[in-house]
Amino acid sequence: MEYVHRDDLLAPERLRELCRRSDARAGLQLASHLGAIAASGFALAATWGTAFAVPVFLLHGVLLNWLYAAQHEMMHNTAFRTRALNELGSRLTGLVVLFPRDLDRIAHFRHHRHTADLQRDPELFDVPAHAAPPGPWALAWRLLGIGYWRRRLRYLLRLGIGDVSMVAFMSETEQRIVVREARMHLAVYAAVAGGAVLLHTWAPVIFWLGPLIAARGSHEIQNLCEHTGRPLSPDVFANTRVLRTNPLVRWLGWNMQYHCHHHLFAAVPFYHMPALDRAIRGRLPAPVSYAEALREIAAGGTDPARA
Repeated sequence: MEYVHRDDLLAPERLRELCRRSDARAGLQLASHLGAIAASGFALAATWGTAFAVPVFLLHGVLLNWLYAAQHEMMHNTAFRTRALNELGSRLTGLVVLFPRDLDRIAHFRHHRHTADLQRDPELFDVPAHAAPPGPWALAWRLLGIGYWRRRLRYLLRLGIGDVSMVAFMSETEQRIVVREARMHLAVYAAVAGGAVLLHTWAPVIFWLGPLIAARGSHEIQNLCEHTGRPLSPDVFANTRVLRTNPLVRWLGWNMQYHCHHHLFAAVPFYHMPALDRAIRGRLPAPVSYAEALREIAAGGTDPARA
């Protein structure tokens, strides 16, 4: 996926340097994220049954939800140099976050090709908030994540029974791929549920599904702030934000806060995003904080045509 929307921003030789991939750098990032999840899981087990378990439960859920950032980078095949590691990693993280990798990849690549196009951007098909920014109450509802989990479950169940109406934009070959993938996911989840029943344990709920569902809003903020409330324009500078935040949140998001950069140069790995930013800084939209982006979204966006 070598999309470059503005080839006047960066010299070809510099772009080639920034597109170099590293198994070591991707592995270190993934290991640190999985290590943080393991640590919060141990802390949750140690505090379960006490008041301290509540914040640990939510922290664990935040780390699980933001594992989608890993899936996103590996799905682009830009994280690891070794392609098989990208595929394996994105499939496993897809299982964890209930978002099948091939379904995500096929839809996401169309999102890159047709960002902010109401007729062709799959991200606008299911989430009206992208096309029509919500007011404060609708925004708060979106941040609860209930609609998100309903969509994820609906996709899995419908594709599992062979209903491809929700992916009508895909080719027949792609539809067969995502139906097969959904059935595999459902089989794994059924096996986990069956094992939990046989072992009389609530561990999958306590350490996986419960925190994942409860802390969904933490990642919905990222999803919203990338494009929602921006003009429905093919101009990447207009339809995509650059988000200003601290190093810890950038680590959590695998540098996807440089989202305009990512849409302009999707072949650049996440660990080169800060260098890319330095190379083209001053030629991109001014970065905004999450709070500033959410205020813009709650107010209804910036495109007068939507008023």
